Amino acid sequence: MKGTSTSSVDIVLPVPTSPISTSQTSSPITEPTQPTSLQSEPLIDNDSGLLWTGSIEIGTPPQSFIVCFDTGSADLWVASSQCNGCDAQDTYDASSSSTSQEQQGTFQISYEGGQDVTGPIYTDTVVSVAGVNVTGQYFSPVTQASDMSNEFPLDGILGMGWPQLSNLQQDPYFFSAISQNAVQQGVFGFYLAANNSELYLGGTDSTLYTGSIEYHALASDSEGWWQIANASFLVNGQSAASGFETIIDSGSTFMSAPVEAAAQVYGTIEGAQQTEEGFYMFPCSSAPTVAFSWGGNNWEIPADSFNLGEVEEDYCLGALISADMGTNAWTVGDVFLTNVYSAFSVDQGAVGFATLA
Repeated sequence: MKGTSTSSVDIVLPVPTSPISTSQTSSPITEPTQPTSLQSEPLIDNDSGLLWTGSIEIGTPPQSFIVCFDTGSADLWVASSQCNGCDAQDTYDASSSSTSQEQQGTFQISYEGGQDVTGPIYTDTVVSVAGVNVTGQYFSPVTQASDMSNEFPLDGILGMGWPQLSNLQQDPYFFSAISQNAVQQGVFGFYLAANNSELYLGGTDSTLYTGSIEYHALASDSEGWWQIANASFLVNGQSAASGFETIIDSGSTFMSAPVEAAAQVYGTIEGAQQTEEGFYMFPCSSAPTVAFSWGGNNWEIPADSFNLGEVEEDYCLGALISADMGTNAWTVGDVFLTNVYSAFSVDQGAVGFATLA
């Protein structure tokens, strides 16, 4: 879920760069062979691949919340007990936490889907995720929210992006965990599926994938996104677009491409035509197998994943959306991530993918 900055002050920090020999080979990250329950947070697929959520705890004594773990933003916010427009099941009560401290300033963030939230800024002890404890974490118990759907059980969002994206202008949760030595490695991994999904902190869960992880260094202009370059998009094994960058976003359901790029891709699918709001449809009988490549393997999205279902007689909706991106970078969401094991390495400044076990 890509957030857009609404702060009056923007922070621009350099993206850490660590030596990676090539963009398509596995970097020497030690992966635990015996995962521990304290590193693994179960995720729930709330609506057939549209949103995965997990549990966090904030405060003393701990207050529990259901959040989306979002690599497309960097801030933690949850609904407050005074929130107007929130449809949360659980809300944060600062007066009930002995470690809660209000800070100066106001938090605000807007997301590309049109949602926005506003609230005060606090610090508190965050006991999350899966028992990984961080102290003095900045977050916002929001008091105002708009366009937040009550379709899913969601109390807030925990951003997993880089500090450059933070509207709080503070370290995101996972970066705090690294600096406080709460995790062994600055790596986290996602396994998104219909059942037994998880977010793994401090490494990767090697029981969920086979072979090595194919890592790709972050682009030099990533500006806080988990953004990798030199991407190609294939339709039925043939290149339909190449030479673009991709933002890997666990908070987005679909894939988004600039208007011209999306038209180019769908131009290779027989019978495809644009519908409203940037979507395309195609004859259900010609649903393609598509794939991304970053110079290594072709990472496939099978036809039944790319096909979002019938919208007109014999016509089905495609999972690649046309959007005015303001950049040549594509957004790659869960429709792709459900078909790979994904790893996000702060230590190496890289994103990696592996074949599911």
